[in-house]
Amino acid sequence: MYAYDYKQRNLLFFQEDKGDNLGVGSTPSSSIEAMMLSPVYEFNSFQDALDFQGRILDEDVLFDISNIRFIRLAVTGSSERQIDSPRVQLWHQQKSTLRMKEGASFVTSGTSLSSADPERTVLLTSRLVMFLGRAQEFLTLFVTDDTTIKEKGPTTLIFHPTKYGGLDRWKSRKSIRCRLVTSTQGGAAGVRLDKKGLRNEDEETMYTQHKTFEMTFENEQGRVSFIQSWNHVLEARRAERMRLKKIASSMSASTFTGAVATKIIF
Repeated sequence: MYAYDYKQRNLLFFQEDKGDNLGVGSTPSSSIEAMMLSPVYEFNSFQDALDFQGRILDEDVLFDISNIRFIRLAVTGSSERQIDSPRVQLWHQQKSTLRMKEGASFVTSGTSLSSADPERTVLLTSRLVMFLGRAQEFLTLFVTDDTTIKEKGPTTLIFHPTKYGGLDRWKSRKSIRCRLVTSTQGGAAGVRLDKKGLRNEDEETMYTQHKTFEMTFENEQGRVSFIQSWNHVLEARRAERMRLKKIASSMSASTFTGAVATKIIF
């Protein structure tokens, strides 16, 4: 189990998962208790903590901003919820071609085929992660073309489900799918190392639906930095998707022996 301590961000905790086994867990409610009960790692800098996080969770942090003014969630129906001062990050599954640079607020990244399993050719995962309040909750959603961002004034972004047209109309969604993880023990919300409950295949059954949500930054630069990082991730995913389509097309036009065909799995 991995989690932040909102008071000491250079600390990362690990503990046995005793949550609901759906990606939800928590650290003990105090750092002293955590040190007594769980392995705790203290890093020289927050950047070192992020690098270690990337190795453990197999997802690099491409963008990090310590807090924005607020986010406002519009749940399907009429209810709304506003959370002040959340921490916002963009994660991208390794292997990313670039990592966050020393002293930089964000870094843009390309995407590549996963080399961990040479028998699989897959599109890598990108996600938005927002740590809410005192890190007792976090909200995550996948960065895909199914979400459209519109600007509202100099500091606000509004996220809508994408409305496709023409032959792609069937792809349109009525809502944005998010996964809200809440601490079960009063401490910081944590992530299972296998990310059960947070994976692509969990989106249909474990992610809740929101009509829209909006993010308001402290200043215009924060908004610009975020949207640049979001767009670069999307552009890289689109380019990689086209490359995979070409591979699939080439495969369908070729003849393989049974032994060769088993080496290529989608």
